[in-house]
Amino acid sequence: MAPKQFICRKADRKDAGDIAKVHVRSWQAAYRDLLPADLLDGLSVDVRRAGWEHILGSVQGRSATFVIEWDNEIVGFSHVDKAREVDADLNWALLVAIYVQEFAWGQGCGHRLMEASVEFMRWAEYDKAMLWVLDGNERAIDFYSKAGFRLDPSPQGKKLEQLGDVTVREYRYLLDLSLE
Repeated sequence: MAPKQFICRKADRKDAGDIAKVHVRSWQAAYRDLLPADLLDGLSVDVRRAGWEHILGSVQGRSATFVIEWDNEIVGFSHVDKAREVDADLNWALLVAIYVQEFAWGQGCGHRLMEASVEFMRWAEYDKAMLWVLDGNERAIDFYSKAGFRLDPSPQGKKLEQLGDVTVREYRYLLDLSLE
């Protein structure tokens, strides 16, 4: 049997449904020990699809969404946009999302999505990249650290976020995009 092949490309609006499926399935796998089961079970592909149709219909300039296709199936995605935090410099990018389905973990898909995202942020001439990671998500912290992101020690580097009825703590990680 031939090895599976994957390609990374910019997403377009027709990818919204597949991205929504990956979004829901990857949340259910990645956060199963960090978030309540009823919250994860209640995630809706249809709701996510509508959100992704809107995002992909309005992506322009300094924002981008990438997908990773593995044997012609979308198994992961990333999304980059301008940072929205009030303390973030006007020229910071936000890695809004980077998710890969569980069966593709450890296969290089996430690494390729990260490369494409960082490449895009440099192309868009952002100075820094930031992302938020859920408290206790050691797998993600390890992945981001290997990509060069470092924990933001400032008071603005942590926040509480409301997910349905659950309050979670998130930590900000930063990457200086001027460094190679």
